[in-house]
Amino acid sequence: MGIVVGGLSWIAIAGLIIRDIFLWAPVTAMGAGLIWLAIWAYARRPERAITILGLTLLCVVVICALYLERVLARIPYQLCVTTGKSALLPTELRAFLGLLAVGGAALVARDLLRKP
Repeated sequence: MGIVVGGLSWIAIAGLIIRDIFLWAPVTAMGAGLIWLAIWAYARRPERAITILGLTLLCVVVICALYLERVLARIPYQLCVTTGKSALLPTELRAFLGLLAVGGAALVARDLLRKP
């Protein structure tokens, strides 16, 4: 749950700040659906917890990547002292999302390639 809340909350908060319901509402619904899906999958296959974690991480990365340009284009240059476009660099965000994707893929591969 922490991955979903932490990974998607920045989009929802940015949508609330710029007052765009079409930005924060779908992300909130996707986050709730992703949490429900992860809980459902874990209840069915608890032995695949690492795979479920990796897939959840990959879903969050995909959602963030889809929203990245749309959100960054509308965030004001500076919201307060340490936030806004002045504190976010698209290249750094893309690199961070890439690292998260590699981590998620590694978790899935580790669990699926593990010998029983």
